[in-house]
Amino acid sequence: MTINNLSRHFLEEHPRESAKVLENFASDELVDFLEKYSDETVASLIRYLMPATAVACLSGMKDAKAATILEQLGVDNAARLLRRMKNKDQLALLGSVSGSYAMRLKSILRYPAGTVGQHMSPNVFIAAENMLASDVFSAARHATSEMQGDIFIINDAQHLVGLVDVKNLVFADQGLEINEIMRIPDAVLNARTNLEYVKDHPKWRFKEALPVVDHNNIFVGVLKRSVMFEALSGDQNLSRSEETFMDTVMEVADLFWDICTNIVLPKSDNRTEGRKDERS
Repeated sequence: MTINNLSRHFLEEHPRESAKVLENFASDELVDFLEKYSDETVASLIRYLMPATAVACLSGMKDAKAATILEQLGVDNAARLLRRMKNKDQLALLGSVSGSYAMRLKSILRYPAGTVGQHMSPNVFIAAENMLASDVFSAARHATSEMQGDIFIINDAQHLVGLVDVKNLVFADQGLEINEIMRIPDAVLNARTNLEYVKDHPKWRFKEALPVVDHNNIFVGVLKRSVMFEALSGDQNLSRSEETFMDTVMEVADLFWDICTNIVLPKSDNRTEGRKDERS
């Protein structure tokens, strides 16, 4: 990607629209491109990128630049991105921001022991509510984040507004916006709730993972049934039994997904595929 006065002006004055365009490029290309812009410009763009793309960009940047950008995003936004990073990248950035800012971040990142937030998985595939079904499908095929039975749909405020079953997406009219085929969430867990209070939730009878929101109602990840039981039980045999059961389920789901993607969509250039996953 080349830089000229026109592109610089567009990125600085129209960050939301620019972010939509930049989502179509590979993360290493984006890192090289964003390294040439001011920290203020990059921070404004990061706000509008899908979380997985934003995390990939920050993780690929030099720690000093990424840390400066995090401080400009504000504590809540920065914490949501850090939570999706690999542990080594998270620790590197926490060590690069100012001491007082790091302390504020850690207080948000550190959920109390035994809570949903401590055991949730933040690296799940999500999509924006205004995306076309075809764009979500393309992004899902190349997602590096975890694919659950449902695709989680969020709005501009990062609130969970809907769910789409993977098989429904596969056979849906690909020209429809995803908000036209999604269903309203019927079960949401709070990150600060103790696991003991959610273990008997009736939805566990039908779901392996339930969505989790923070104190601001921001979607932050999912709690897996198997992880919850492992955390609550010291019985290693139970844990292994849960893992074996879910391994079988996920193998069948992966097979179904591979068959459907080969039937419905042809292979295409990764560079032009949507990268709007969830917001890894």
